[in-house]
Amino acid sequence: MITRNTRPLFGKLILTGKIRAVTGLHIGGPEAELKIGGIDSFVIKDPIGIPYIPGSSLKGKLRDILERKRQAEDSNFKFDHQSGTQANPVYRHECMDKDEKEWQEVSLKCPVCRLFGKSRDSFNIPSRLIVRDSFLDQRSKEMLERIGSFTEVKGENTLDRITSAANPRFIERVPPDTVFNFEMVYNIESTEDLKEDMNNLSSALQVLEDDGIGGHVSRGYGKVSFEGIKVTAKKIEFYRTQEDRFIKEVEIGHPSNLKDRVQEIQIFFGS
Repeated sequence: MITRNTRPLFGKLILTGKIRAVTGLHIGGPEAELKIGGIDSFVIKDPIGIPYIPGSSLKGKLRDILERKRQAEDSNFKFDHQSGTQANPVYRHECMDKDEKEWQEVSLKCPVCRLFGKSRDSFNIPSRLIVRDSFLDQRSKEMLERIGSFTEVKGENTLDRITSAANPRFIERVPPDTVFNFEMVYNIESTEDLKEDMNNLSSALQVLEDDGIGGHVSRGYGKVSFEGIKVTAKKIEFYRTQEDRFIKEVEIGHPSNLKDRVQEIQIFFGS
């Protein structure tokens, strides 16, 4: 029986691959001092000025997609947890719980709370999915260094509907065809949940490809593709023995193939 203080760990799945920016990508960073004719909105960069995709941005987008998918499937699914501020409220789904029995029977069965975590009420669920920051692929880094800039600046205009006066602004973005390395780690706490969690992750990644990440998606920014995905399955015994028999690598390629390989991974873990 699962209790509040029990979180078994049977192993880990490490998903690695590439994120390719199909169109210009803008994930906003801290605003610098504004200059006349300068950039109005900057992308987030590391301390030496190289853009990256924060794990929080990618994970938040995947959670949003899964939440909306669940809402389409279940009319009782609610976005009723306020996790923002009073000035900038942000609502998302988190299962309610009144006692430990409800925590076991409801929260751990919720595919959103189980995969992405829950901090509401008294019984928290740490996320089973870890999403790392995604940094530039070496080839893209070298290419952009030769060009002399890691970003491009796109000029845009907002037109006054009455006077037709133009209000120009300049948006910094990562140029198309830039590639980032990504890594996600899934903690296997239940082999029974493994298939559903991986199917949901597979679906969310595919939806994201037809949606976008970052700002200004409706204006053409932020379209990405996921490529060259590989899953490395490690049983918990591997971390003690370092023996090859406790590790298995599975080539996935595109996210759509993940569903077809889940059973193979389950069998490896003895389920």
